[in-house]
Amino acid sequence: MKSNSSLALRIWRLRPWSMNPLMRGSDRCEALLRTLVMVGLLLMVPISGAIGSTTYTRSAAQIQADHASKVQISATAVADATQLPSSGPYRDSGYRASVRWVRGGVDSTAIVDVDKNVKAGAVVPIWVGTDGKPTRAPAGADTAALDGIGIGLMVLLLSGTCAIALLWAMEVLLSGVRNLQWEIEWRRVSRPIGT
Repeated sequence: MKSNSSLALRIWRLRPWSMNPLMRGSDRCEALLRTLVMVGLLLMVPISGAIGSTTYTRSAAQIQADHASKVQISATAVADATQLPSSGPYRDSGYRASVRWVRGGVDSTAIVDVDKNVKAGAVVPIWVGTDGKPTRAPAGADTAALDGIGIGLMVLLLSGTCAIALLWAMEVLLSGVRNLQWEIEWRRVSRPIGT
């Protein structure tokens, strides 16, 4: 219990507005900077939450618009799936096949990504947009939540990293100022040997 009160007392004595005449100006500056950085980091929590919420809302609206403008239909494979050339040594190459479908009385064909087991005549589910052309499947609803959380955490971590870098730079600068002050005072007090 006594060590906790002693720690609290030491922290209280380090406040920048302390009237202690032994407290150096650089110590006051450092304590003020640490206080401002802590307040800034506390303010960044709701700000990053608001940014994450805005990102979630925008992403959810985009996903909803994608779901409204795309529809999944069944197409028939015209040929067997063919393997695409590999783009790297550690990446699996995809498979493509030519497919055919009829929608709204219009007969269409396209080459789309398929599983490797697709044979000619197999039914292949594809997504088409309002223009009737194949497109990617819309993202799931959980993608919006992940986008919002990810952006919010990224903003918070970036601001914390900047705050730590600022504190470190100021500590290095103030340490140099204190060492310079010590050197000046030491030269004032000490005399050359032999005088």
